[in-house]
Amino acid sequence: MSKREEAPFRLAFRSEGRLVNCYFAKPNTMENAVLLSCLPQKLIDAEPALWDAWRKIMIDCLDVMCREVFGTPIGSNRYVEEEGPENEKSGHG
Repeated sequence: MSKREEAPFRLAFRSEGRLVNCYFAKPNTMENAVLLSCLPQKLIDAEPALWDAWRKIMIDCLDVMCREVFGTPIGSNRYVEEEGPENEKSGHG
């Protein structure tokens, strides 16, 4: 079994007030994170399928960025979903 290699970045989705924001961030911190996109929480609550569609679009964008920077083929990256640490959850970040 091969050891899982941790990427030097991640997508971080955070509920902040009326918005859910998607950031490009380092693995263990939100310091210097770059806001990529946001959706009103109200839209996600009204139509939960939007959450899945939006997450997929953000992952697809990350695939394109990896292709441009690292030369990896689209769809060849493996993504793992994990809960954010308590210190990054709304009100603590």
